[in-house]
Amino acid sequence: MSFNNFASIQGFVVLETGLKQKLGIATIPHELELSHIVLTLYKHGANVGSEQLRINLYANDRYDSPFKSSGWVSIADIEDLSTNWLGWLRFDFERRNISLNQVVYVEIESQNYTRNADTFYLGIGLDDPVRFNTITSGSSAPAAMQIIGYR
Repeated sequence: MSFNNFASIQGFVVLETGLKQKLGIATIPHELELSHIVLTLYKHGANVGSEQLRINLYANDRYDSPFKSSGWVSIADIEDLSTNWLGWLRFDFERRNISLNQVVYVEIESQNYTRNADTFYLGIGLDDPVRFNTITSGSSAPAAMQIIGYR
């Protein structure tokens, strides 16, 4: 895993080929039906082919069996996709019930994605880049996520 810092405005964790990336932990403050999760995505390099991303949710920190996964999101379907694209990416869930105060462990996985050093890669926006996005932060940097649901 590697980190890039963009002038301390927005930090990103760069997705590596064939690896799932832990994005952080969320405590759900209300009982809700999960509608979608929104992340900031940065795409660097030539326009893409068949790369897809999805989010998996786990009930424990072992990340051994997701209790819910979003649908696959195709990068090629993004409107106005350019060589260096930055924007919000929405991952839809089918209004999955989540209990009050449930702790949810969030992970992103890719399909048909290959990082090409610094020529082509996908990055996920981090929460609080000044504090977390440092050389020594390791995997402790959480992603900036919006979890949207219905009560």
